[in-house]
Amino acid sequence: MMVTKRGNNLKALFVVVCLGVASLVGSAAIPTVASSADMKNVKIAFLLPQNGVPRFEQLDKPYFTKQIKKLCPTCTVLNYNAQNEDAAKQQQQAEAALAAGAKILVICPVDGKAAKVIADLAAAKGVPVVSYERLVMGSKNVKAYVTHDGVEIGKMQAVSLMAASKALGIGDKPVLMVHGSITTSDAALFKKGAEDAFKAAGVKILAEFDTPGWDPAKAQAQMDQWITQYGKDGFGAVYAANGGTAGGIIASMKAAGIDPSKHPVSGQDADTAEAQRILAGEQYMTIFRPLKQAAAYAATAAWDVLNKKPLSKTVYKAVTNNGTWNVPTLIDPAISITKANLQSVMITGGYTTAALICIPAYEAACTAAGIKK
Repeated sequence: MMVTKRGNNLKALFVVVCLGVASLVGSAAIPTVASSADMKNVKIAFLLPQNGVPRFEQLDKPYFTKQIKKLCPTCTVLNYNAQNEDAAKQQQQAEAALAAGAKILVICPVDGKAAKVIADLAAAKGVPVVSYERLVMGSKNVKAYVTHDGVEIGKMQAVSLMAASKALGIGDKPVLMVHGSITTSDAALFKKGAEDAFKAAGVKILAEFDTPGWDPAKAQAQMDQWITQYGKDGFGAVYAANGGTAGGIIASMKAAGIDPSKHPVSGQDADTAEAQRILAGEQYMTIFRPLKQAAAYAATAAWDVLNKKPLSKTVYKAVTNNGTWNVPTLIDPAISITKANLQSVMITGGYTTAALICIPAYEAACTAAGIKK
């Protein structure tokens, strides 16, 4: 077992083994039947941080709900969304879930430190918490953590951008970095991984920006300022922590008359919009994680915790210190996606369809990539 420790300042490196999709799936089957006949009509709350990124509502929520229904057909999932990374709103939603009788909270926190209040409120009612994607800090009431290796993902993004820059003959140009929100634990890890990779390779970082609330409009506005400050050709690749910020960066470049294919842009989440931009040559890469599997594991963790069933040690192979205790942790696999492997991983793998991606505006790009509806 690899032990990882992350204090509140998130300076410790999250050391994990990056598992392949096949190895993680093969390590333990996700249960499809209820693990206890005594748990019926239970309310399970699923609290998401925002709706600006399509994946949370379009992927995580339905996958989570589907798995809960497999485990407990009579259970109810109470779905909440903090809409715009609003920590106060998320706390209100958690309080509403507790008032409605939720027996467990599965939360992707807007602010990991602030979410301690939520975990403490839940603990007072005897309601356990499962952290999803991001860690709730400072509470022993967090019983499980389903996440990804953020440092490794940041490194993957940077390495991919450097390879693309070298192929374009702009490997000597400095990079711009647009990170996620400083209030979220995963943003800090992506940032560390990417910065370390660039610095190790001797790539100059021209400027950096932490995007409040992961808001694409704020990422776009910052990119507008940088283009004015550094000129249309004063930078090379642009690091974007996720798909939303990538979209804002690319929109800014196009508005300024800059061809984004000449300035590789990273991303993350592998949603439909990212797939379309990659096929069109506007975005170079994204990070794919099998969210169907991750959400199912979070649902199963919630059900196991409710039933006081020990978490599988073949799945929860790591722990992460949240400042109070070592939370059993499952590490989601990640794959770097470019135009070369988009079809094989995302479409052939069954995570999306050609029909969703290849709308009329992208039919030509799909055809050029050999993708047929």
